[in-house]
Amino acid sequence: MNFKKALLPALISAVTTPAFSAVDQNEAAQIETLEEVIVTGTRRQDRTVTQSVVPIDVFSSEDLIRQGTSDTNALFQALIPSFSVAQNSISGGTSFVRPPNLRGLPPDQTLVLVNGKRRHRSAMINTDVGANSLLSQAVDLAQIPAVAIKRVEVLRDGASAQYGSDAIAGVINIVLKDDNSGFSGGGRLGQYYAGDGEDYQLAFNTGFAVGDNGFINVSAEYVNGGPTSRGTQRPGALQLSQERPDLNIPDPVQDWGKTEMDVKRLFVNSAFDIGDSEVYFFGNYGVGDGTQNFNYRQPFDTANFNRTGLFNVTYYLDELPNGNRDATGATFNFADMLPNGFKPIFSGEIDDIAGTIGFRGQMGELNYDFSASHGQNELSFSLANTLNPSFGPDTPTSFHLGKFTQKEQNLNADFSYPVDLGLASPLNIAWGVEYRREEYEIGLGDTASWSAGPFARQVVENPDGSTFVVTSSVGSNGSRGKGPRSVGTSSRKNYAFYIDLETDVTSAFTIGAAARYEDFNTFGGTSNVKGSARYEFSSTLAVRGAVSTGFHAPSPGQTDTSNVTLNFEAGSTTPVQTGTYAVSNPAAIYYGAKDVEPEESLNLTAGVVITPASGINLTVDYYNIRIEDRLGLSRAFSVTSDDRTALAELGVADANELNRVQYLTNAFDTRTQGIDAVLTKAIHTDNAGTFNTSLSLNWNKTKVIDRDPVVVSDARVATLEKVHPKLRVNLTETWEMGPFSLLTRVNYYDKYTVTANSGAAQTFGEEVVVDLEGTYQFNDNFSFSFGAQNLFDNFPDKDLRSIDPNTGLPGNGNQYIDVSPFGYNGGFWYIRTNVDF
Repeated sequence: MNFKKALLPALISAVTTPAFSAVDQNEAAQIETLEEVIVTGTRRQDRTVTQSVVPIDVFSSEDLIRQGTSDTNALFQALIPSFSVAQNSISGGTSFVRPPNLRGLPPDQTLVLVNGKRRHRSAMINTDVGANSLLSQAVDLAQIPAVAIKRVEVLRDGASAQYGSDAIAGVINIVLKDDNSGFSGGGRLGQYYAGDGEDYQLAFNTGFAVGDNGFINVSAEYVNGGPTSRGTQRPGALQLSQERPDLNIPDPVQDWGKTEMDVKRLFVNSAFDIGDSEVYFFGNYGVGDGTQNFNYRQPFDTANFNRTGLFNVTYYLDELPNGNRDATGATFNFADMLPNGFKPIFSGEIDDIAGTIGFRGQMGELNYDFSASHGQNELSFSLANTLNPSFGPDTPTSFHLGKFTQKEQNLNADFSYPVDLGLASPLNIAWGVEYRREEYEIGLGDTASWSAGPFARQVVENPDGSTFVVTSSVGSNGSRGKGPRSVGTSSRKNYAFYIDLETDVTSAFTIGAAARYEDFNTFGGTSNVKGSARYEFSSTLAVRGAVSTGFHAPSPGQTDTSNVTLNFEAGSTTPVQTGTYAVSNPAAIYYGAKDVEPEESLNLTAGVVITPASGINLTVDYYNIRIEDRLGLSRAFSVTSDDRTALAELGVADANELNRVQYLTNAFDTRTQGIDAVLTKAIHTDNAGTFNTSLSLNWNKTKVIDRDPVVVSDARVATLEKVHPKLRVNLTETWEMGPFSLLTRVNYYDKYTVTANSGAAQTFGEEVVVDLEGTYQFNDNFSFSFGAQNLFDNFPDKDLRSIDPNTGLPGNGNQYIDVSPFGYNGGFWYIRTNVDF
């Protein structure tokens, strides 16, 4: 069945057909929501959503809370069609810090603000995710709990000239709650239909008055989410259990699913009057830890599957007087110690802290705002249930792998002044300066996690005096710890100057212009400009458009991070060891790496705003984003035996075990174009309640328009162009009648194609996912909600590229693809209580 042909007309009809007559007071409430003054994309203080010269979405606290998840990434995905976030399993730290994509572009091309101030990045450099997020470094949105959010403003337009680096895809501004009294909170309990993934959440928000107009608002959240398992038994493990019934092989030997997480978060927002001015402060502290498993290590060969390499090494324990090992002496093999094999257990701890203090006010017509911010995100990784093979039988079995820290400091001075030029409104002149410094630090892991033990290289001597060499891999198996060559601190600083102009030439015609100069001590200076306009033909029709240039400078973390992982390539049942290296690393230079430069973009946006009747609003916007020198991952270069010898001579650790090498590159250009459409309608009936309807659509297509084919492979191009659904539709209907309300959300996802480094590709079909939530309001203070996400327990198509012909099982046990736009855990039910005093 063609869902697009069948579903979309029905959705549009459901929104646009007036089944009931409207009543003024309810429509007025809807219009009041639409007409709330926005602060993103403009520096005027009287601009609303429908008056904006660029497309802006505004979502309320209630929009966020009425869902069955606590992850802010997932909350946004349910509301913003052009926003997507994958569920990554067995992918290192990315399983703990999920990288989102806006308009199909990398996570770090979306600027995130909190109360209009730049939010610091996570310390996570994504090395094992989908192509559009590889080697990105973005904000960890999950650190901002929904209970602390008053509203979210999403600017769907390039804004580098206004806000600086990272604003190519758009801007997400999270406005914190500022209530000075009251208490609200609640608890949520949920579980997947499969009986796992138990999820508990407690959250509250409270406000206190300080002085005549000051306030302190505090939000806190605790979340405990259990793991899920949606994989099958691995073919090798199944065959091993059949051929060796004396062993105790778990089924399945590893879990594919949601990561286990336990997190605590605290947010504070405050402001205090000092005469005609105001001092403000907001900040947060969050801690969390998560656990996941890595790939199973098979201890013995079977008829069709070979054991993992470390089990193939024989360790000669007896040492001769000359230092060589005795070939006739005692030996050891890890299969003796671990006859059932093992799977490393990977753990991550997250510490996130930030604070912004500022002073703002008005001096005559001049508005001023001085602020200073500090943000820090720290990730600490550990590995248990594993070993360092080079230590032989004396190996430790747990390791601290290292610590990664991202620190950012911002100093801002912002001003605005209205100048009366005799036009329909004063010319608003905004200008300001910014100083920013960021630092990325990689901390040392346990010595045993990276060092070579006594069995790293064994010279074994036969009785006749001849010798042979046996080598063993070095470092903790599963993820090598950070050693002296990998650790250190890198930093970058920059300053910026901007000017932003906006005025109503006539009551129907608005124009805006912005320019920004930014200078980096590492990349030099860049200038960017933006022009925008809106013309209102009538109260029911307006057109708007903008053109801008933009840029995104690679962070110190992106340019300096190296990582080696063992994973499965689609289309193969054999794991490969892939090294992702900094461009300065000898391995990357060997395969042609060059210093990277900032990305540059040209953004074009054009749209219409239609308000045919009170309570009905339609916006349709086209966008075209061209990015030159786009940052991304190179092809995965295959490592030959000659290459291994050369890399070892260059001092590359574990060169003899590498199968592939890749690195950060600027070797391609892309064009992303699409359409955003949002239709909202409010209807009130005398006998059937109130209906609020929202239909939103995003069509998005990315094309690689230029590349260096030596560096960027056909497989990389295919993934960049096809990994996201081109079309996504979201229909949300809220019905309220008396104390009862019902929310229904229908999400449509178009087909998409996933291509592996090997070229193995599969197209995954279109899907429809339905969410449902009912709420009963017992009184003004207490309500109870029940709901289901993915009500009909829908799953994506299974990944068929690595099916073993003998068993019919996927080679690594994973049935589904990580980049599925709605995950692969199936249906999730939940109940929630809410109190409000």
